[in-house]
Amino acid sequence: MPMSSNNTLLFSSIIASALICSTFLMYSYNKNDSKREKNIVRILMLYFGLNIIFGLFFILREIGLIVPRGKAYPFIITYLAILKVLFFHFIYLITNKDQKNVIPVFHYILPSALFAVTFFFFYVLYYKIQISELDQYMKPYCLVYFLIYQIFYSYLSVKYILLYKKEIRENNISNDIKNKYINWLMSIMVIKFCFVVLIIALLFLGSETHYLLLPIFFILIFLKYIIIIFNVLEKNYYFLNLKKSNMALTHSGHIYSESGLADNEPKVQEKIVIHQQDFEDYFHNHKPYLIPTLKIEDLAITFNTNRQYLSKFISEVYKVNFNQYINSWRMSEINQLTSLKDNQDRSIEELSQMAGFGSVRSYWRAKKTHFLAGHNQYFES
Repeated sequence: MPMSSNNTLLFSSIIASALICSTFLMYSYNKNDSKREKNIVRILMLYFGLNIIFGLFFILREIGLIVPRGKAYPFIITYLAILKVLFFHFIYLITNKDQKNVIPVFHYILPSALFAVTFFFFYVLYYKIQISELDQYMKPYCLVYFLIYQIFYSYLSVKYILLYKKEIRENNISNDIKNKYINWLMSIMVIKFCFVVLIIALLFLGSETHYLLLPIFFILIFLKYIIIIFNVLEKNYYFLNLKKSNMALTHSGHIYSESGLADNEPKVQEKIVIHQQDFEDYFHNHKPYLIPTLKIEDLAITFNTNRQYLSKFISEVYKVNFNQYINSWRMSEINQLTSLKDNQDRSIEELSQMAGFGSVRSYWRAKKTHFLAGHNQYFES
């Protein structure tokens, strides 16, 4: 089979894979998902969409329907850069502990600036340059450019994944689930490292080896697609909470940030009945929210305070009322339960009862409200 036919087949397989992934993402899009989850889907849709567009371009070029004569280089260079930025944006959305949905804008400005420079070079300054000269210099340049972007954004991605791994290890989650959250991200980075090795090989071994190395390149891309789409659809990720100061409730009902108290303040001497960290640890370890009839009075007795002070503590620290706070833990519990293989055949009614909801209607009401996604920094479902 001629090399042109081989390339057409390879690009066609990537287009088909990206199209299938985009279709799955479209059908999985849920308006009740958190803002962060919606952004993950949008970034991936754009990522796969760009691959489809440029895959079509390369196929049309291979079969001779379009002859760009070198004028496509500014677009190819921009495509290579944007693709790396989008992938890093995807990793950033999953792993950053500040719960931010956007990366610094310069990541997108730089490819735009490079596009402007290369566009001026090819379309204004040297628009009559010979195609043979152009290919001689631009093909190695594109590979080097691609290699630089690949290394830089792989480094940033690995940095965030390792920090994510460190943070997630400290959370009260079973080791199996922790590994599930981390391993697929690490496997993607291994594939990215393989890309770097292949690009270096293409640079040093010359064009004669392209027909051997390109199939490996496309197999790795296909494998990366499968890993990403499977784990995103399965929601095999865990959003880290913001680092926060430890708030405290005193016996008199005053609420303080412990880090902000001075030793000479008289109010510091008041008896502290609830530490925020102890309060959250109690929920992690004892899971009182699994009791459908749990009332704020029950918790008040546990922490040796009264209903009014505890309600004020929850409202000021978490910016939600008691019922919303309890439901946030129940929603988190459902996310944990649905990720377990043993629960794959269970209905949402069974799972909602296991998570502490009194009825499936209570679960749907809490999910529909989705109060945590937009304005609460401590939880994100």
